[in-house]
This record gives sequence, C-alpha cells and structure tokens, in this order.
Amino acid sequence: DALVTFKKEITVGLMKALPELLGKHLAEPVKLAELIAIIPHLQLELYALKRQDKVFTNLVKLVKQIFFMHSDDRLLESCAKTLGFCSSDDTHDAIKRGSVQVLKESVLSSTRAFAEAAARHPQMEDFDLVYITLSRVFWLHHFAGGSMTECGMRDSVNTMLDNVCDGHQLDEEVVILALKFMYEHHLWALNVMRQDDSPSEAKLLELARWRDTFVHQLHQMLTDAPSDRIKDEVYNIEADFFVVFSREKLQGTRVGNILGFTPSLVVLKAFWEHCEKKLDSVAGKSEATDKVALASLCNATRLVAYNILPEHSWLPAAIVSHFVLHGKTVAEIIKSMCGKLKKHNPGRLWEVYLGAMKTAFERHMVSSVQKQAVCEDTLEQFKDLSIRIAQVYTGQLQSDRPTAAKIVRAGVNYGLMDTPARLSFWVYGLTHFTNKIEAAEVKKLAREVMQKGQEVGAVQSVPMWKSFYLYLEHLKEKLPVGAADDLDVTPLRAPDLPTVEARRLSFASQQSGDLGQPASKRPFTQMDE
Repeated sequence: DALVTFKKEITVGLMKALPELLGKHLAEPVKLAELIAIIPHLQLELYALKRQDKVFTNLVKLVKQIFFMHSDDRLLESCAKTLGFCSSDDTHDAIKRGSVQVLKESVLSSTRAFAEAAARHPQMEDFDLVYITLSRVFWLHHFAGGSMTECGMRDSVNTMLDNVCDGHQLDEEVVILALKFMYEHHLWALNVMRQDDSPSEAKLLELARWRDTFVHQLHQMLTDAPSDRIKDEVYNIEADFFVVFSREKLQGTRVGNILGFTPSLVVLKAFWEHCEKKLDSVAGKSEATDKVALASLCNATRLVAYNILPEHSWLPAAIVSHFVLHGKTVAEIIKSMCGKLKKHNPGRLWEVYLGAMKTAFERHMVSSVQKQAVCEDTLEQFKDLSIRIAQVYTGQLQSDRPTAAKIVRAGVNYGLMDTPARLSFWVYGLTHFTNKIEAAEVKKLAREVMQKGQEVGAVQSVPMWKSFYLYLEHLKEKLPVGAADDLDVTPLRAPDLPTVEARRLSFASQQSGDLGQPASKRPFTQMDE
C-alpha cells in the first residue's frame, strides 16, 4: 500500500513538472533518456481520472518530438519504449487512444524518412542519415512491432540486404541494424499469425516465402560477408531463427504445416563451420575465454539440447568431437548438452559418441594428408576423445556393456569401409572399449575380424596392415586364459613398429568415470550427470 501511495504521489507531482523538465533539457540526450524512461513506471490512469488526458497527450507528443530531434541510440530506445508502452493494452483506454495516434504518426514519419533516405542514397553514401532513420524505425518496430508488420518497411530493408548479397559495400553498422530489423519483423509476423484463430493460407504462404528469402540472405552473408562482425551477427540470428521457426517446435499449431522450417544441409553446415572457426580461434589455449566463441558454441548446443533439428543427426556428433580440444568451459557446455540429449533420446547417445569419434578421426586423416605425414597432434586428440567416451560406460548400468559393444561393432565396420586407411581407428579408438564388453563378445568379435581380414586380403608382412593385426592381437590378449587357444592369431609385437607408434600403443585399461574429468579423479559418474 505504501508503494502504491508513493507511486500515486510521484505521478501527480510529475504531471506538470515532467514536461517542464523535458523542455529544460532538450539539448541533453542523456538526461532526456533518463527522464522519458520514467513515464512507463508512472500510474498513468491518474491522468484520465484527474481529467488530464490532454496533458498526457501533449507529453506523448513531446516524446515524439524529441524522438525525431535526436540521434542518440539510448534516447531513441527510451522514446520508442515509452511510445510502445503507452499504446499497449496495459494502459487506460483514454491514455491509449491518444498514444496510439502519436505512435502511428511516428511510424509513418520514420518509415517515410528511411524510404526517402534509401532512395536518395542507394549506395548508402550518406551513412549518418540512413543509419539514423533506420535506427528510429528499428526501435519503434522493436517495442511496437505488432502494429508495424504492414508498415512497408520490409520491402525497403529487403532490397538493402539483397544489395549486400550482390556485393555492394555498405557500412557494417547499417547492415547489422537491417538484419536485426528483418529478424524481429519475422518474429512479430509469426506472433500475429499464431494469435489469429484462423490465419489465411495466403498470408501464411507469403510469410513462408519471406522466411526462405531471409534464410538465403543470411546464408549468403555468413559465407561471403567481408566483415567478421556481420558474420557473427548473422550466426546469432540464424541460431535464434532456427529455433523460432523450428518444424519440431511449431508442430501441432495452426501455422506449423506451412511455417515449420528445417534448414538445409548446406545452410546448417555453413552455420556449424562458423562455430568451428570461432572455437579454433581459441584452440591450443588451456581455457577458452573468448566470449564470442563460447556464445557460438552455446547457440549450436541449444539446437541439439532441445531437439530443435532432429533431422540433422550429424550435428551432435560434430559438437562432441570438440570435447577435448578447448579446455574445461567448452567441455562443460558439451557435457551439459549430452545430458539434455540423453533425456529426450537416450537410445541415440551411443550413435552420437561414435559419430564424434569418426569426426575426430576424419579430422586427423585430413590433417595427415595436408602434412603428408601422420599428424601426431590430431591423433592424440582422437585418442583422448575415445578414452573419455569409453569412460562413460562404467558397467554401473545394465545397458553399459551392450551399448559399448554397439560402438565397437559399428567402429569395426567403419574401419573396414576404407581399408587399410582407417584401421588405425581400431587401434587408437576402439581398444579403450574392449574392457567394457563381455568376454564372449570379444571372442566373437575377434573371429569376425579374422574373417574380415581374409575377405579384404589383409597381409601381415605389409606395413599398411600392421594396425589390423595389432588390433586382432589386442582382442586376443583381453580374453581370459585359454579362451583364445582356438584363435589362430600370429602376434605382431609392438617393438616391430616405428618407435613413436610403439610408444603410443598403450592399451592399459582406463578407470571408469565421467567424461568431464581425468580418469584418476573420477569414480563412476556419467557424462550427463
């Protein structure tokens, strides 16, 4: 009650004083922004109850006048927020009527000014004029977008973005503001459609076309824009856009059949490649402290954690493949994502882990081809990732051993797809899972590997097949005494290998534990716990 009384007293006291204060500080944008920001917090219905409707209308008109007098971004935001609030359903009807009219006039004036500026300067030669007029439109749209979806600005901003895609060099501040405007325009338009009890199919199809056009523009700028700031902005907008228009999210709604959307493989690959570049920019550091890189990763993991794009099953694996590369903070973000993934699709997690190992191994193969020699760094990263994933399957759960066996079997098949080039996948990746599976399964697997070796023509004396026989010997060594007597495996000892490779062939069993910590410090917790 005391707060209500105090608010009432402040409102009454400012009815006369606030216009005077605004007039007194017309040349000071900082003070104007702070004064105008007070208005939404006043008890505005008192203007109507005390028959001061005209006083309030004049106050709103003064705010509009200030809005078009200045170009300070903070002041524009404060004015637009106040005009939007006073025109909303949260205010008294008498207050709202006058405010709505002032808002409409502001919208018309600002859109007309931007259209004229853009027409006079199609190449944006007068940056200040174009930027200021676009800023006014943006802030009005931001706080009152529902009333601006048909204001005609979409065509003008779309033309500007098309020009950028065609290679016209526009100032990055203008481009970023135009991107934000177009993104928010789609959000407001979607919101209007969802609130409509029976949205027309024609309007839904029109919005779908605009959505596809905007996605194309975003993709083109993400791949071709010369400015990193523009690319970062595009990336952030894409991440939100994929969520808002997700087919999975809109499924079952009145607009879902037409407006539900999943990005193409090309678009999502470019999206993920941008995230990888940001992560690679902090590669080699003990901790990824780059906020942009961490934010980029969070945007990508959100799409997986909340099952936004179930059609793109490769993305979770691509993300997990970075688990050991960028320090603790990145590892914790990925770990959290896997925990969420397990909740809505637990049976798929082993496929994600195997996919991550494949991705890391293929990264190693590409690096080795580029160096024309075995890339030791990427091989070590692949091995570390495999160890961490193997530690997830501790045997505490009944499903641990069968699931680990699935990874091993699928991994063996992966290695046989391009023999002998991929056989080191077995030696540096699958060996860490052998202790996680039943002895009978190990013996069965050894027989199958021997048979596959005969089918593909494995020759022990040929150096390129050494990994094949090393893995086969490893399987035999992990069997109980006597269990491997009937397996005809001629051992190939590690000393026969080059010194570096022999040193790396350590198949000692790893202590089970959480993927997020070193094995020696971790008892049995799962990656997602």
